[in-house]
Amino acid sequence: MKIKGTVENVPCRLMVLSLLVAAPFISPGCARSTDGQAPVVLSIEGIKGKIVCVGDSLTAAEGVPREQGFAAKLARRSNQITVIQQGRSGWPTTAYLRRMDDVLEALPTDAGVIVIQLGANDLRVDGHSDETVARTVANMGRIIDVFRAHSPEAKIVVMTPPTMIPEKLTPRLRQAGFGPHSPPVLGRLSDAYRDLAASKNCGFIDLFPVLANGDTLDGAHPNDSGHTKIADEIWHRLTGGPRHGAKP
Repeated sequence: MKIKGTVENVPCRLMVLSLLVAAPFISPGCARSTDGQAPVVLSIEGIKGKIVCVGDSLTAAEGVPREQGFAAKLARRSNQITVIQQGRSGWPTTAYLRRMDDVLEALPTDAGVIVIQLGANDLRVDGHSDETVARTVANMGRIIDVFRAHSPEAKIVVMTPPTMIPEKLTPRLRQAGFGPHSPPVLGRLSDAYRDLAASKNCGFIDLFPVLANGDTLDGAHPNDSGHTKIADEIWHRLTGGPRHGAKP
């Protein structure tokens, strides 16, 4: 279902974040914001068109009603945008590369911005190591290159996973390999994604510091307040608009 000022979810297919804009893309390799992130990609005046969110269970709003997910909250920021939520629970970067034919088939020809949020499942699949971080960043670089070749006019934004709250992690997530060792590795992944975004002339949104102790369902997946904070951060980083005060 596609909606103006709302969110579309298309199961079993991969979409990309696409945003038709009038404002030019600002290279993160040129200027940086005061807090070390890339400058805003667009502007409030220039934001319009389709937003298609690509990612894993975070993007899929696992554990909360769809209307509480950050994609739906982002859609409510403006009636000039159509948000397409395309999260795939459990997918690491390797799964996206294996399914790249499906990815490109679903890629809109009018993609304006592609936002990619992946990485936590790579730690689950390949382990918490510097080698996993390096491999995940290399995979993300390949995904960026393929997307850019397919949609050369698109603005690509790399978005990191948020940190995890070890004391809140459920037995299921601990059995999957997450624990107190996860936040430091996610932090290194965030730093590496920042460098990758700069080297690839991409935008960058760092979710690592965004969530606090009360913002998750299980130590990893955001609850309603967590998704609100993520939507706030995306809006702020894309447009320069305020983080708070989204329409309910």
